[in-house]
Amino acid sequence: MHVDAALGGFILPFARKLGYDIPQFDFAVEGVTSINLDTHKYGYAPKGSSVILYRDPELFSYQVYTVGDWTGGIYFTPTTLGSKPGFTIAATWAAMLYLGEEGYMKITKEILETGKYIVNETRKISELKILGDPLWIIAISSDSINPYVIMDYMAQRNWHLIGLINPPGFHIALTYRHTLPGVKESFINDLRESIKDAIEKGQPTTGMAPIYGATAFLPKDQLDLILKYVIDWLYNPWE
Repeated sequence: MHVDAALGGFILPFARKLGYDIPQFDFAVEGVTSINLDTHKYGYAPKGSSVILYRDPELFSYQVYTVGDWTGGIYFTPTTLGSKPGFTIAATWAAMLYLGEEGYMKITKEILETGKYIVNETRKISELKILGDPLWIIAISSDSINPYVIMDYMAQRNWHLIGLINPPGFHIALTYRHTLPGVKESFINDLRESIKDAIEKGQPTTGMAPIYGATAFLPKDQLDLILKYVIDWLYNPWE
C-alpha cells in the first residue's frame, strides 16, 4: 500500500511530537510499502523536489529504468525525469539543513495554532460550516450561500482559495506566511465581508463560481472529456 504524504509529510510527524493526536500513517502501519512527501511544500525547498521512501530496498529496483542496448550508449535513471538540475537537490539539502528539526517544529507549531484560530472563528460565522476536524488544511462550506460566490469575493480580496466539489466548498492550506501578525485576523474579517457581498450583491461578473457550479450537474465522464479538451486547447499551437 502506498501513502501519499505529499502535503502532510513535513507537518504530521512534527505535529505528533508537539502532542497532537495524529493517527499512524507511515511504516508503523502494517502493509504500507511506500510513502511520498514533497520537500517543495512544507519542506520549504524549491519546486520540483520530492522524496519517495520504500519499506524494502528491493522495491526501489522497480523504479529504476534502464536501456542497455541503446545506440546512444548505456542509459539508466532512477526517476521518470532523465535530465535533472543539481540545483534543486542542493537547495533542498540546504533548506533542510538550515531549518533542522527545531525549525520544522517551530513552523509546524505556528501553522497549527493559526489553523486552530481560523477554525474556531469560522465556526462562529452562522452562514458557514467547517468540513471535518481540520488542523491546517481547512475546508469550508455553506448551506445557505453558494460557497463558490464567497470564494470569488475572497479572490477579489487577494485570497487564493481552492474550490471543492462533493460537497461544494473551498479550502485554504495554511503556510508559514499565514502565521505572520494580523494575517489570520484579516482572513476572518475578509470572510465576513465576502459573505456580506455574496448576500447583498449576488454572484460577481467574473470568477470561478459558474465553472465550479456547473461541475455539480455534469456526469463524471463528460466532465473528464471537457477537461481533456481544455488541455488539448492549451497545448494546441495553431489556435
